[in-house]
This record gives sequence, structure tokens and C-alpha cells, in this order.
Amino acid sequence: MQSQCKRPERCVIGHPFNPPHIFPLVEVVGGAKTSPAAVQQAMAFYASIGKKPALLHKELPGRVGKPPPGGSSASLQWHLGGGPGGIKHFMEHLIDPLAGMIKTLGTPDITLDLKRTIAEGVLQEAGDRSVEQLAQEENERLVGLLRLRARQG
Repeated sequence: MQSQCKRPERCVIGHPFNPPHIFPLVEVVGGAKTSPAAVQQAMAFYASIGKKPALLHKELPGRVGKPPPGGSSASLQWHLGGGPGGIKHFMEHLIDPLAGMIKTLGTPDITLDLKRTIAEGVLQEAGDRSVEQLAQEENERLVGLLRLRARQG
């Protein structure tokens, strides 16, 4: 990304965990040309809005923190990420931009058959629960975990 920037020293990535309105963790990483001041400014910004920024020293595909903190599988996270259209919308509109990252992990090409197979598996995992129900369940688990953590100090 920095190769196309006029001010690459200001390029910082902030990668919030889902759902970002509940879960406070944000991964922050600068690139090869990012100034330390820009990274510290991003860290301070996220902290100022109640997030818990985690400084990464190297950009990596995906997330450092796994599995998803809400207790949902990565596949159900994609289902929720597709919004009301769920996994089918995600596969139609959002999976192709992830193909480069997926390739770095040594996994197969993103074909129509693979998209269909993933969507079918996710819908089977979701069962009769709607995207809205799954999101609500995840939100309740996260809020409960955060409250428990706050009580424990």
C-alpha cells in the first residue's frame, strides 16, 4: 500500500476485531516506511476511543488473535460479515479481495465451486439461525466475557 502513497511515513493499518462496536481489540501495524510517530498517533487514537490497541511489529495475513473472540467460527464470522445477505453475499462480493491473502497461506484457488462449498457448509453450521440471531448471540457472549473480565480486574 505504501508504494502508492505520497506520504508513506503516514501509512498505518488499524485492524479492528469483529464486532468492532463491542470488542475493543485493534491490531495496529506500520509498514517499512511508516514513522514511529504515526504508529504512536494511531495507538493513542484507538486508546482515546476506548479500544485496546495491540502493536504488531510485522504485517501478517489474517489476524494475530485467533479464534474469533465471540466464539463463532471463522466461517460464521464471514456469514455475519455478509450482512443481511450472509455468506452468499460475502462469497459474491467480498471473498475475491481476500484471494491474495488466502494464496499466501498456500490454500486453493477461489473458484465458484469452492465458494459454493463454503457457503453450503456455513449455512449448515448456522442451522435455522438467521444472520441477525447469530450476531445477537455473538454480541451477548462478547458482552458477557467483557463484563466477566472487568469484574476480575
